[in-house]
Amino acid sequence: MIDISDGVLLCPSCSGNCTHIDTVYAITRVEEDAEPVVVALGNNGTVTHVTDYVSAFGNTGRRHEFRLVGYCETCSEAIQLTFRQHKGQTLVRVGREH
Repeated sequence: MIDISDGVLLCPSCSGNCTHIDTVYAITRVEEDAEPVVVALGNNGTVTHVTDYVSAFGNTGRRHEFRLVGYCETCSEAIQLTFRQHKGQTLVRVGREH
């Protein structure tokens, strides 16, 4: 569940408000149903093409997906926030990074 307090993302494990985002994954396609192109943007300025990405939704779907990966400073839990476009809706998953 996504929980926000005063515009601040709270940790899904401990509800702490000291969350950090370190990596952003962007999954896109040249056209719908084409092979996905996955790029990771690291907090140190790196851009990496990813070949072993596993979606929080179980598959890479047909359209775009974005994942924010970080951690909670309070409990040290690794967290992820994933957005996917599907049939005119934006799906959201919050979880722990594996």
